[in-house]
Amino acid sequence: FGILSDIECHSRYEILLENYAKTITIEANTMLEMVKRQILPAAMRYAGDIAASYNELAASGIQNAAMKKHLDKLSSMIDCISQMTEMLEAELEASGSVDFLVTAQNCRDKIIPQMNNLRDCVDNLETITSAEYWPIPTYTDLLHRV
Repeated sequence: FGILSDIECHSRYEILLENYAKTITIEANTMLEMVKRQILPAAMRYAGDIAASYNELAASGIQNAAMKKHLDKLSSMIDCISQMTEMLEAELEASGSVDFLVTAQNCRDKIIPQMNNLRDCVDNLETITSAEYWPIPTYTDLLHRV
């Protein structure tokens, strides 16, 4: 309609790209902080308690395959989360660019998929971690106890 000039339209376009990239970056950094400060420590504490119980049983001559399997699964989930966290951090470090379009595309193509990978690992861990150890509301809490 001729209300905005080409320069004004391009300016709005760049502002929207910048806002998108900043929002994704804030969400990714928040996710990393939650994982590092809440989820991983809670999972490690839970795994440590399970390992202590398993070792006590083994010392008394009782071999519990179910406990060992649960502990192995916890350990692999913790490894998955740690690996996905490192990969997300690397993507965030590499994503900075002067070009707003390139930055937004990196967010879309690299950071968001990596956030989804990390989320999958955390969601799987949530299903096998005792509620008393889990530091944030679970899906069950959100759906049925709010």
